[in-house]
Amino acid sequence: MSRIRSIPHLGRLVLLTAGVPLVFLAISLALISSWSDRLPSRVATHWGSGGVDATGTRAGLVVPFIVVVLVLAVLFTVIGLWAGAGALGRRLAAGFGVGVTAMICALMLTLTHGQLGLDDALRAPSPTVLQMLLVLLIALVSGTAAALAVGADPKLPAEGPVDPDAPRATLAQGESAMWTGIAASAPMLWLGIALTGALVLVPLFTGGAAAAAVPVGIVAGVIVVGASYWRVTVDRRGLRCVGVFGAPRLSVPLDEVESAHETQVRALRDYGGYGLRMGRDGRPGVVLRKGPALEVRRTGGRGLVVTVDRAGEAAALLNTLAERRVSP
Repeated sequence: MSRIRSIPHLGRLVLLTAGVPLVFLAISLALISSWSDRLPSRVATHWGSGGVDATGTRAGLVVPFIVVVLVLAVLFTVIGLWAGAGALGRRLAAGFGVGVTAMICALMLTLTHGQLGLDDALRAPSPTVLQMLLVLLIALVSGTAAALAVGADPKLPAEGPVDPDAPRATLAQGESAMWTGIAASAPMLWLGIALTGALVLVPLFTGGAAAAAVPVGIVAGVIVVGASYWRVTVDRRGLRCVGVFGAPRLSVPLDEVESAHETQVRALRDYGGYGLRMGRDGRPGVVLRKGPALEVRRTGGRGLVVTVDRAGEAAALLNTLAERRVSP
């Protein structure tokens, strides 16, 4: 419990992960309720490649959306409390929590609005590509705003010296140095390209409702490609990891470094997958393969793990530069 209370901006985090999704849901349900006299007696509840393939009550349409939003609100609140010691964990929880629930509510409204004025729900149109683009835009804007609103970490400089057992680089007095490396995954890159191609080209041949998957395919592919390549730098500012598109950006200021080491990472066991991940201990990682990785322990119980070649060199230099920074 004390660990949860120590999370920076705790109230704001819970408001974003739990409160905002519930507000989105309440507004959506209020709008649908106001449309009730303009909806058919039985509404479309499921769409296939040929259009509507199932009808039911209005409750049958909205209840699945309600359940999903409630489950996601609980899930992302728990994730935020579990990984909220660092800003990245809070931003991921709030950004995805708000963004995904905004997308779900926007999709529910889109499907319902398309049935206004119809006598037969079987004539309800499938979502169009333009409508799906708008749904995704709402999700991206909402999620980005939530991630920014959750608040940055307060400055927490190290009060003691760098771990004496941590490796050191050999630098002359007054000498400075910089280390840079690439954390990349060719399989993830090709997966992103293949995912984009499949979800873009297949619907164009099948037509119908499947064409609405085109925007989803593009966004999903770009996210996977963006998570497959990072530039990692250690210099007088600390550690920085920058994605291929210039974002995301992860950093550990030099004066907050407690120690850096080379460690071994088992991607699936330790992080549950590949890409920008949260470990079992709540610490973030740029995990693109199994094997050697740079592990940085940061003040406030925070940290960062990056699977990068020559991780031992990066750790030694980071410790040396941090020791100079925190030494009186």
